[in-house]
Amino acid sequence: MLDRGERRFAYDEPGWLAGLSVRDARLRRLAAYWDSLRDGRTMPRFDELEPWKVPDLLPIMWVWRVDRERRLMHLRLVGDEVQRALGNWRRGAELAEAAPASVLEMLRRRYEQVAYGPAILHVDGIARLGELKVPAERLILPLGADDEAADDILGISHYDLSPQRSPQDGAYAAEESRETLLPLRDIR
Repeated sequence: MLDRGERRFAYDEPGWLAGLSVRDARLRRLAAYWDSLRDGRTMPRFDELEPWKVPDLLPIMWVWRVDRERRLMHLRLVGDEVQRALGNWRRGAELAEAAPASVLEMLRRRYEQVAYGPAILHVDGIARLGELKVPAERLILPLGADDEAADDILGISHYDLSPQRSPQDGAYAAEESRETLLPLRDIR
């Protein structure tokens, strides 16, 4: 449904979103869009995404392709704002090639929870981007054709860089955050 006042598509927020305490309106809108695509199924597929319906979210979105057989993830899409915050993550790169070693296991654990749960993950807290500590909020959603596991994971990240300078090296050393996992079997 087109919100005429803001000239963008708006979606009804699903009931399960309240339990995640998502603060950022853009993350909430992506969750509502994702939920609208489910159409009674466990999760939507990657090919059902219509970027023109959420163009303002693209700069902070990313997608990892899940290789279920080898349990690897390859970067499929990454928005400009995420690239600026994290550094130049090459499309097609495997997670181990893109992520700094200091956070690789944390990211792999998070992404596998979403992909193989399948589940929704909300992460809220402080991210360390090189020398900077910045407020950050992320929402990670599974995409796939069946109920067993995801074929892709869709994420949206907001890093509040407004009071700081831009990160120099783009590598995060570690982070302090709260994670809330919502298995898809628990939502309607």
